[in-house]
Amino acid sequence: SLAQESGQKTLLIDLNFPLGDAAIDLGIKAQYSTVNALQNASRLDSSFLETMLVKHESGLSVLAAPTELATTHFSDDAIDKLLEVARQEFDYVVVDAGSRLDLQHTHLFDRSATIYLVTQIGIPELRNSNRLITKLSTAASPSLEIVINRYDPRNMGIAEEQVTKALTKQAEWKIPNNYAA
Repeated sequence: SLAQESGQKTLLIDLNFPLGDAAIDLGIKAQYSTVNALQNASRLDSSFLETMLVKHESGLSVLAAPTELATTHFSDDAIDKLLEVARQEFDYVVVDAGSRLDLQHTHLFDRSATIYLVTQIGIPELRNSNRLITKLSTAASPSLEIVINRYDPRNMGIAEEQVTKALTKQAEWKIPNNYAA
């Protein structure tokens, strides 16, 4: 939606190792992956990055996670280089970082970014979200916005006030529970 509605150059980088699934969710197949970019960080520039991207029908460019289990660890410098090149070429750079707190010391978490914590309403999800919010809520942290996915006010099982209390703040976004969409 961001790529379509804004008309701006938009890139999705899947850093959700080892099990990133952005490409499969978008129905695209990628020849190269985030791992290829990070393994070649020393030669990474806009031209090289462009060769590793897949264009979705919406206009979104995607740097997919690998199709195989990625157990390799990459330096913060390699991730910073990828983000630096991506930000030079794209108006919007969206990163699926999953729950990778090891990325907290990269440019991904600098002040110019907004972190969208996507959660669902359930005891384990709210507990983990509370833990993440506590970890990410420091003075030097980027803006943090909460997104509740699969929101169904009729079947929550937990009162709205309890959800807000568990999250320590109001959710800014609620995506309806609509499997067909």
